[in-house]
Amino acid sequence: MASSKTERAQAPLELIHIDLMTDLQGHPNYHHALVVVDNASSYVYVKPLLSKAGAFPALKAWTKTVEIAMDHTLKCIHSDNRTEWSSLAAEEWKREAGFKWQKTTLYVSIQNRRAERTIRSLQEKMHAMLVQRSVPKGLWPYAIMAAGHVLNLTPSANANRIPYEDFHHMTAHGLVKQLCVFSCLAWVHLPKKDHPGKHGMRAIPGIMVGYDDEHKGWKFFTPDHTPSIRWSNSATFHEHKGWYNRPKVQSPLQIRFESLEAESAKPEANDLELEPEMEELGMQDPLQYAPIGQLINDTEDN
Repeated sequence: MASSKTERAQAPLELIHIDLMTDLQGHPNYHHALVVVDNASSYVYVKPLLSKAGAFPALKAWTKTVEIAMDHTLKCIHSDNRTEWSSLAAEEWKREAGFKWQKTTLYVSIQNRRAERTIRSLQEKMHAMLVQRSVPKGLWPYAIMAAGHVLNLTPSANANRIPYEDFHHMTAHGLVKQLCVFSCLAWVHLPKKDHPGKHGMRAIPGIMVGYDDEHKGWKFFTPDHTPSIRWSNSATFHEHKGWYNRPKVQSPLQIRFESLEAESAKPEANDLELEPEMEELGMQDPLQYAPIGQLINDTEDN
């Protein structure tokens, strides 16, 4: 490619920029992420990956999905010279689909600056989301997808247009109303079939870790319960609080109820035994030791 400059595309999928985020630490399974930027709309697609080898299949699958959904055809891809984009499978796909694949000159990263700027923005937002509530780094796949979702709903600085609306040609009003603070404390309402008895709890504590345009709800991380990752469209949010602000002691009503039960038993004085001291609260933080190693798509739809 002779020049690093590219003209602004006029329609979605006319030109897309792609790149990989690599060696991301924290999650036991996911260490990379595919980033796709549509040139015309600035729409961003982010896909966490188990390995670099999954980058090309993920790109091909996403392209097929959006081509069918939007009735547009991919015209050109702009990328660096990674081996993932130079494989025989990639060359065969390009030849069969009939699009152009522009690649940068070796060691001239500025030619792929559109994708690199987007990656920098994603990283900054991802780190802010993880730090603001002191959540484990293992949640980075959820944080980076949430960051991409927020970027798509944020008006661009140049044209003051919303990338999601320009890309999908539909309003983003419903998705904007759904936005809330990442990793904020939430009480996830349980469906009736999961209520543990008449007087059992009706909601469980968790933190909000995701949303997208395919679910009419939010994704929650509930480390004290199984499954630890779940979707729900019914929850009470406390956006000014995090996981460490959740109640850690029994309700006074519950303590009083247990006291009444104990009094009704009327045990003999000689039968009483000293109870062992209660373990100090918070000795093992469930948020740090929860099983977050599962694949991000292995969730329960509620």
